[in-house]
Amino acid sequence: MNKHNSKIFIIDDDEEVRQSLSLLLKSEGYQTESFPSTAILLETKNHNSTGCILLDVFLGGKTGLELQSEIETKFENLPIIFISGQGNIPMSVEAMKKGAVSFLQKPIDDKELLKAIEEALTRSDELIKKQNEIEKFKSLVNSLTAR
Repeated sequence: MNKHNSKIFIIDDDEEVRQSLSLLLKSEGYQTESFPSTAILLETKNHNSTGCILLDVFLGGKTGLELQSEIETKFENLPIIFISGQGNIPMSVEAMKKGAVSFLQKPIDDKELLKAIEEALTRSDELIKKQNEIEKFKSLVNSLTAR
């Protein structure tokens, strides 16, 4: 997996958090794109290459947990890493049960974040490979002639 081909989407309503995470990740060779809300992310086109989403739990309005399944439906190859300054154990357990890669507390430890991102990108890569295999299978099935 090539860091330069991986994009990390950062969704947090705190501009300073978005900027500091973006600076850290860019210094590690990642491409980043930041959004103040999930609504703006959901308006973007589907991203078909390796990446992941750093999602703040509390954004005002709906929580990241409430939007998790909607985000995963549109961006099925982008695993979610939750970040929160106000998280708790039940919230973390719920996020992980729903498929989140990790649940990190603010202030975020850089090494922990980078480890979670590597795990998320590995998962993203596997999901893309699986999707490509499914598409290849569908193409083969569609090319069969009826007897």
